[in-house]
Amino acid sequence: MGIKGDGAWRRRARHQRAWHRPSGLIRSLATGLREGIFGLAKGVLGYFHGLLGNQNRFARAYVRGDGIGPGVFHDLQRFGRIAPCFLGRPDRVIHATFEVGNACLVGIDLLQRDTARCQRRPHHERDASEQVSHVSASESLRDLASVTRNAPISCSAQGGCMQDPALAIIGSRDQVGEFSVDAKSYDRSLEDVGNILQLEHVNITVPDQQLAHLFYITGMGLTRDPYVDFGDRNMWVNVGRQQFHTPLGDPQVLRGTVGLVLPDIEALKGRLDRIGRRFQDSKLNYTEGNGYVDVTCPWGNHIRCHPPGEAFGNMVLGMPYVEFTVKPRTARGIADFYQKVMQAPSKVVKDDDGTVAEVCIGTEQTLRYRETNEKIADYDGHHMAMYVANFSNAHAYLCERELVFEESDAHQYRFRDIPHPKNGKVLFTIEHEVRSLRHPMWSRDLLNRDPEQGFFNYRRGHDRLPV
Repeated sequence: MGIKGDGAWRRRARHQRAWHRPSGLIRSLATGLREGIFGLAKGVLGYFHGLLGNQNRFARAYVRGDGIGPGVFHDLQRFGRIAPCFLGRPDRVIHATFEVGNACLVGIDLLQRDTARCQRRPHHERDASEQVSHVSASESLRDLASVTRNAPISCSAQGGCMQDPALAIIGSRDQVGEFSVDAKSYDRSLEDVGNILQLEHVNITVPDQQLAHLFYITGMGLTRDPYVDFGDRNMWVNVGRQQFHTPLGDPQVLRGTVGLVLPDIEALKGRLDRIGRRFQDSKLNYTEGNGYVDVTCPWGNHIRCHPPGEAFGNMVLGMPYVEFTVKPRTARGIADFYQKVMQAPSKVVKDDDGTVAEVCIGTEQTLRYRETNEKIADYDGHHMAMYVANFSNAHAYLCERELVFEESDAHQYRFRDIPHPKNGKVLFTIEHEVRSLRHPMWSRDLLNRDPEQGFFNYRRGHDRLPV
């Protein structure tokens, strides 16, 4: 990729050096005419400026990130031979100063044109260790270009990283221009997003739709999906960009924990206290932990509620994780399954509560499988839904092993068992509803109300929470 104005700067460089050639004035006028009336005036002034021995003449050239731009060194070598005075990477900071001719010292500017900040020091203050033998311009700059290609350059003046750095050569007689740019090392793998882009919903059946509404909507402060209505047979509950699906049926209990981020934990406790008398004979309960509130739903599902924070990125309302409890010595095989089959970045970590496999989902969610020595309840049919980018690879792998039990439609299939990718042993059973990005419900705009908005304290413009 070239640098905007590259040709124009070369023309100006030649134009400003034209004084030392016999045909300098004619060439300066011709170059100036191509750039208009202002270029013509600059050409004439530049000619006489150089003729008088101006001490601040300069040349500019650009080196692309993938090598040396054509024509750059031809101009430089006509200007004078170049000797590097200093070229190194102390503390991962790149410095370079170059000497042109007998006295003119120039710096290699690793920032884009016109953004460099130059600290100059007189020629006589240079350290003796900076003196090296003369080499050609191309040899010196090719070495530096190699350095910059191998280390990402952080352009603090621009507030970003430049992958295709321009190297501007700027010089003035009897002065040294020193340019330094932090060459920070970034772990680019931290920015990767795996094949699973969203964990969209958790589905658990409930025996009473009215009580489910009282718990999820009135108590938890969530929002019933106003656009998809199943009457009294099912309820979809919005939690930021995720959902609970609660169809009518015998109560199902997820073997683990659903993590939620809610905007106001104190308000949550107040709402649960108010509905508590309606659930006196149920499992409804909540306890406070270190920075979270553990809620048990009326039918035994465990929900851990967190306030927004750094651990959850920009999420202010949502479902950042779902955690299942699994048998000992299964976390590694589960992580390998998601890494190799579902193509989702996965790892096994140990924390204060034991060993857990963590599967990266999109940019804000994780799917967790925590090992436990406690007895794990039998699977009762609850499921989760997810969207994947590469829809066919995992499907082919699962079909080959006869693990897909439902071909829902062109955009969706389901499987239950998580096999070890090496020996095929089933490590855990949880129904996956796998959807493609062509599914009509991908990336729906879900409405989320402010649960603190009411008749007696109504505030115009505060009906909906931003998520």
